[in-house]
Amino acid sequence: MPKNTIEIKEYKKIDLRESVLIDGFPSIGLISTIISNYYISAFNLDGMAFIDSQYFPPLTLVYGKKPKYPARIHASEDKKLAVITSEFTPAPQLTRAIGEKIVKWAITRHLHSIITFEGVMEKEGSSQETEIYAVGSTEQVRNLLVEKQIPLLEYGAVIGLPAVILNECRWLNFDAVCFVVKVYHPFPEFRAAAHVIEYINKLYPNLAVDVKPLYQEAENIEKRVREVREAARPLQEPSGTLYR
Repeated sequence: MPKNTIEIKEYKKIDLRESVLIDGFPSIGLISTIISNYYISAFNLDGMAFIDSQYFPPLTLVYGKKPKYPARIHASEDKKLAVITSEFTPAPQLTRAIGEKIVKWAITRHLHSIITFEGVMEKEGSSQETEIYAVGSTEQVRNLLVEKQIPLLEYGAVIGLPAVILNECRWLNFDAVCFVVKVYHPFPEFRAAAHVIEYINKLYPNLAVDVKPLYQEAENIEKRVREVREAARPLQEPSGTLYR
Protein backbone atom coordinates (compact mmCIF):
# COMPACT_ATOMS: atom_id res chain seq x y z
CA MET A 1 0.00 0.00 0.00
CA PRO A 2 1.46 3.44 -0.95
CA LYS A 3 2.93 5.50 1.87
CA ASN A 4 0.67 8.53 1.29
CA THR A 5 -2.54 6.51 1.52
CA ILE A 6 -4.40 9.01 3.69
CA GLU A 7 -4.76 12.74 3.12
CA ILE A 8 -6.19 15.49 5.33
CA LYS A 9 -7.37 18.32 3.07
CA GLU A 10 -8.16 21.65 4.71
CA TYR A 11 -10.56 24.03 2.99
CA LYS A 12 -10.85 26.53 5.86
CA LYS A 13 -7.95 27.93 7.88
CA ILE A 14 -8.55 27.74 11.62
CA ASP A 15 -5.85 28.29 14.24
CA LEU A 16 -5.81 24.99 16.16
CA ARG A 17 -2.85 25.76 18.40
CA GLU A 18 -3.39 24.15 21.85
CA SER A 19 -6.70 22.60 20.75
CA VAL A 20 -8.02 19.19 21.78
CA LEU A 21 -8.76 16.73 18.95
CA ILE A 22 -11.58 14.20 19.39
CA ASP A 23 -11.45 11.06 17.26
CA GLY A 24 -14.98 10.22 16.14
CA PHE A 25 -14.41 7.23 13.87
CA PRO A 26 -17.12 4.69 14.82
CA SER A 27 -16.61 2.44 17.84
CA ILE A 28 -18.63 -0.36 19.42
CA GLY A 29 -21.79 1.11 20.91
CA LEU A 30 -21.28 4.15 18.67
CA ILE A 31 -19.85 5.99 21.68
CA SER A 32 -17.32 7.95 19.61
CA THR A 33 -19.99 8.84 17.04
CA ILE A 34 -22.41 10.08 19.70
CA ILE A 35 -19.73 12.12 21.47
CA SER A 36 -18.26 13.69 18.34
CA ASN A 37 -21.64 14.75 16.97
CA TYR A 38 -22.71 16.04 20.38
CA TYR A 39 -19.74 18.40 20.53
CA ILE A 40 -20.26 19.54 16.94
CA SER A 41 -23.87 20.43 17.77
CA ALA A 42 -23.20 21.89 21.23
CA PHE A 43 -20.50 24.27 20.01
CA ASN A 44 -21.77 24.73 16.45
CA LEU A 45 -18.35 23.73 15.10
CA ASP A 46 -17.37 24.76 11.58
CA GLY A 47 -16.34 22.25 8.95
CA MET A 48 -12.69 22.88 8.09
CA ALA A 49 -11.23 19.72 6.51
CA PHE A 50 -11.90 16.20 5.37
CA ILE A 51 -9.96 12.96 5.53
CA ASP A 52 -9.67 11.23 2.18
CA SER A 53 -8.19 8.14 0.57
CA GLN A 54 -8.50 6.33 -2.70
CA TYR A 55 -9.27 3.28 -0.57
CA PHE A 56 -12.29 4.85 1.15
CA PRO A 57 -15.72 3.69 -0.08
CA PRO A 58 -17.32 5.77 -2.86
CA LEU A 59 -19.75 7.49 -0.52
CA THR A 60 -21.14 10.95 0.06
CA LEU A 61 -23.51 12.10 2.80
CA VAL A 62 -26.11 14.72 1.97
CA TYR A 63 -26.85 17.32 4.67
CA GLY A 64 -28.82 20.48 3.99
CA LYS A 65 -28.95 19.56 0.28
CA LYS A 66 -25.12 19.53 0.13
CA PRO A 67 -22.81 16.52 -0.38
CA LYS A 68 -20.36 15.88 2.45
CA TYR A 69 -17.25 13.73 2.64
CA PRO A 70 -17.73 10.63 4.81
CA ALA A 71 -14.85 11.56 7.15
CA ARG A 72 -14.72 15.21 8.22
CA ILE A 73 -13.06 17.55 10.70
CA HIS A 74 -15.00 20.33 12.44
CA ALA A 75 -13.34 22.88 14.69
CA SER A 76 -13.59 26.08 16.71
CA GLU A 77 -10.70 28.45 17.25
CA ASP A 78 -12.43 30.00 20.27
CA LYS A 79 -13.23 26.69 21.98
CA LYS A 80 -9.82 25.20 21.13
CA LEU A 81 -11.52 22.06 19.87
CA ALA A 82 -11.36 19.94 16.72
CA VAL A 83 -13.60 16.92 16.12
CA ILE A 84 -13.34 14.12 13.59
CA THR A 85 -16.64 12.55 12.61
CA SER A 86 -17.33 9.71 10.20
CA GLU A 87 -20.25 7.54 9.15
CA PHE A 88 -18.18 4.53 8.12
CA THR A 89 -15.63 2.20 9.67
CA PRO A 90 -12.43 2.13 7.59
CA ALA A 91 -11.04 -1.19 6.34
CA PRO A 92 -8.61 -2.75 8.86
CA GLN A 93 -5.65 -2.41 6.49
CA LEU A 94 -6.11 1.39 6.58
CA THR A 95 -6.13 1.67 10.38
CA ARG A 96 -2.40 2.24 10.85
CA ALA A 97 -2.18 4.81 8.05
CA ILE A 98 -5.18 6.75 9.41
CA GLY A 99 -3.86 6.76 12.98
CA GLU A 100 -0.38 7.86 11.95
CA LYS A 101 -1.82 10.61 9.75
CA ILE A 102 -4.10 11.92 12.52
CA VAL A 103 -1.21 12.10 15.01
CA LYS A 104 1.16 13.70 12.50
CA TRP A 105 -1.49 16.29 11.58
CA ALA A 106 -2.19 17.07 15.25
CA ILE A 107 1.50 17.64 15.97
CA THR A 108 2.08 19.67 12.80
CA ARG A 109 -0.88 21.92 13.65
CA HIS A 110 0.38 22.32 17.26
CA LEU A 111 -2.66 20.77 18.91
CA HIS A 112 -2.66 20.08 22.64
CA SER A 113 -3.86 16.46 22.80
CA ILE A 114 -6.03 13.73 21.28
CA ILE A 115 -9.01 11.92 22.79
CA THR A 116 -10.09 8.58 21.36
CA PHE A 117 -12.50 5.82 22.43
CA GLU A 118 -12.85 2.05 22.41
CA GLY A 119 -16.02 0.15 23.23
CA VAL A 120 -15.68 -3.35 24.64
CA MET A 121 -18.74 -5.55 24.27
CA GLU A 122 -19.63 -7.48 27.42
CA LYS A 123 -21.84 -10.58 27.61
CA GLU A 124 -25.55 -10.33 28.34
CA GLY A 125 -26.19 -10.93 32.01
CA SER A 126 -23.16 -8.95 33.15
CA SER A 127 -23.52 -6.27 35.82
CA GLN A 128 -24.79 -3.80 33.18
CA GLU A 129 -23.10 -0.97 35.08
CA THR A 130 -21.14 1.46 32.97
CA GLU A 131 -17.42 0.90 33.47
CA ILE A 132 -14.97 3.38 32.00
CA TYR A 133 -11.19 3.34 32.20
CA ALA A 134 -8.62 5.65 30.66
CA VAL A 135 -5.25 4.99 29.06
CA GLY A 136 -2.78 7.89 28.77
CA SER A 137 0.08 8.03 26.28
CA THR A 138 2.43 10.11 28.47
CA GLU A 139 3.31 10.36 32.14
CA GLN A 140 2.01 13.91 32.11
CA VAL A 141 -1.48 12.98 30.97
CA ARG A 142 -1.59 9.93 33.25
CA ASN A 143 -0.84 12.20 36.20
CA LEU A 144 -3.67 14.49 35.10
CA LEU A 145 -6.07 11.54 34.92
CA VAL A 146 -5.12 10.51 38.46
CA GLU A 147 -5.50 14.11 39.67
CA LYS A 148 -9.01 14.25 38.16
CA GLN A 149 -9.88 10.88 39.76
CA ILE A 150 -10.45 9.15 36.45
CA PRO A 151 -9.68 5.41 36.76
CA LEU A 152 -6.75 4.13 34.72
CA LEU A 153 -6.79 0.80 32.93
CA GLU A 154 -4.31 -1.34 34.85
CA TYR A 155 -4.18 -4.34 32.48
CA GLY A 156 -5.86 -5.11 29.20
CA ALA A 157 -5.63 -4.41 25.48
CA VAL A 158 -6.68 -1.60 23.16
CA ILE A 159 -7.10 -2.46 19.50
CA GLY A 160 -7.71 -0.72 16.19
CA LEU A 161 -7.39 3.00 15.56
CA PRO A 162 -7.20 3.98 19.27
CA ALA A 163 -4.25 1.60 19.68
CA VAL A 164 -2.38 3.18 16.76
CA ILE A 165 -3.01 6.67 18.14
CA LEU A 166 -1.82 5.69 21.63
CA ASN A 167 1.31 3.98 20.31
CA GLU A 168 2.24 6.85 18.00
CA CYS A 169 1.64 9.44 20.71
CA ARG A 170 3.72 7.50 23.21
CA TRP A 171 6.59 7.27 20.72
CA LEU A 172 6.36 10.98 19.91
CA ASN A 173 5.68 12.04 23.54
CA PHE A 174 2.36 13.63 22.61
CA ASP A 175 -0.61 13.61 24.99
CA ALA A 176 -3.46 11.26 24.11
CA VAL A 177 -6.23 9.69 26.18
CA CYS A 178 -8.21 6.62 25.19
CA PHE A 179 -11.43 5.97 27.10
CA VAL A 180 -12.14 2.24 27.23
CA VAL A 181 -15.86 1.70 27.79
CA LYS A 182 -17.66 -1.54 28.56
CA VAL A 183 -20.93 -1.74 26.62
CA TYR A 184 -23.72 -4.29 26.87
CA HIS A 185 -26.09 -3.67 23.98
CA PRO A 186 -25.95 -3.48 20.18
CA PHE A 187 -27.92 -0.22 20.18
CA PRO A 188 -26.28 3.22 20.69
CA GLU A 189 -24.88 3.67 24.21
CA PHE A 190 -26.04 7.19 25.06
CA ARG A 191 -25.66 6.64 28.80
CA ALA A 192 -22.05 5.48 28.45
CA ALA A 193 -21.31 8.41 26.14
CA ALA A 194 -22.70 10.80 28.77
CA HIS A 195 -20.42 9.26 31.42
CA VAL A 196 -17.40 9.72 29.16
CA ILE A 197 -18.27 13.37 28.50
CA GLU A 198 -18.49 13.93 32.25
CA TYR A 199 -14.87 12.75 32.47
CA ILE A 200 -13.89 15.03 29.57
CA ASN A 201 -15.57 17.90 31.45
CA LYS A 202 -13.20 17.17 34.33
CA LEU A 203 -10.12 16.96 32.12
CA TYR A 204 -10.87 20.06 30.06
CA PRO A 205 -13.23 22.45 31.89
CA ASN A 206 -13.18 24.85 28.93
CA LEU A 207 -14.98 22.14 26.91
CA ALA A 208 -17.64 21.43 29.54
CA VAL A 209 -21.09 20.63 28.14
CA ASP A 210 -24.41 19.64 29.69
CA VAL A 211 -25.02 15.89 29.37
CA LYS A 212 -28.65 15.83 30.54
CA PRO A 213 -29.99 15.44 26.95
CA LEU A 214 -27.84 12.32 26.51
CA TYR A 215 -29.18 10.76 29.69
CA GLN A 216 -32.72 11.55 28.53
CA GLU A 217 -32.06 9.89 25.18
CA ALA A 218 -30.63 6.87 27.01
CA GLU A 219 -33.82 6.59 29.06
CA ASN A 220 -35.95 6.85 25.92
CA ILE A 221 -34.00 4.09 24.15
CA GLU A 222 -34.00 1.83 27.21
CA LYS A 223 -37.75 2.31 27.57
CA ARG A 224 -38.34 1.37 23.92
CA VAL A 225 -36.11 -1.71 24.28
CA ARG A 226 -38.01 -2.83 27.40
CA GLU A 227 -41.30 -2.41 25.56
CA VAL A 228 -40.08 -4.47 22.60
CA ARG A 229 -38.77 -7.19 24.91
CA GLU A 230 -42.05 -7.32 26.80
CA ALA A 231 -43.98 -7.58 23.55
CA ALA A 232 -41.68 -10.35 22.31
CA ARG A 233 -41.71 -12.38 25.54
CA PRO A 234 -44.83 -14.46 24.70
CA LEU A 235 -43.15 -15.49 21.44
CA GLN A 236 -39.93 -16.49 23.21
CA GLU A 237 -41.54 -18.55 26.01
CA PRO A 238 -42.45 -22.08 24.92
CA SER A 239 -46.09 -23.06 25.11
CA GLY A 240 -46.75 -25.80 27.63
CA THR A 241 -48.88 -27.77 25.18
CA LEU A 242 -46.01 -28.14 22.72
CA TYR A 243 -43.75 -29.87 25.19
CA ARG A 244 -46.13 -32.34 26.88
